Amino acid sequence: MTLLRGLLWMSLLWPWLAPAAPGSWSAEAPSVRVAVPGRVYHSEPLLPPGDAAARGNYIQKVRWRYSTPPGRSLRAWLCRGERCLRLSGNRGISEALQGPAWSPLSFRFQLPDGERRAVTVSDIQVLVNY
Repeated sequence: MTLLRGLLWMSLLWPWLAPAAPGSWSAEAPSVRVAVPGRVYHSEPLLPPGDAAARGNYIQKVRWRYSTPPGRSLRAWLCRGERCLRLSGNRGISEALQGPAWSPLSFRFQLPDGERRAVTVSDIQVLVNY
């Protein structure tokens, strides 16, 4: 009887114990104008499609990219909720934002110290592998 109960429980739990199929999603955000020194600007949320959330997958790696005019730089972060990763450049890859694949991501931008000229950040994109 105990063995039968154990098998019944395993059959009921199996769908949640089985690893989810790997995949990816990508998203783009509109340009962001960064103009006031000391202020942090946020991109619009980068949202996964509904099917990533439905499968209950988890982020493994995130690739990012954004563009600034030639010769211009910014402080930049990629965030999942309040957890942010300081970016070393306008493109890259990281495993530091692992978590639910259905969580929206966003960028944060700030002018570097001493910079007073506005910068428009464009081509804001992420590719999430789960």
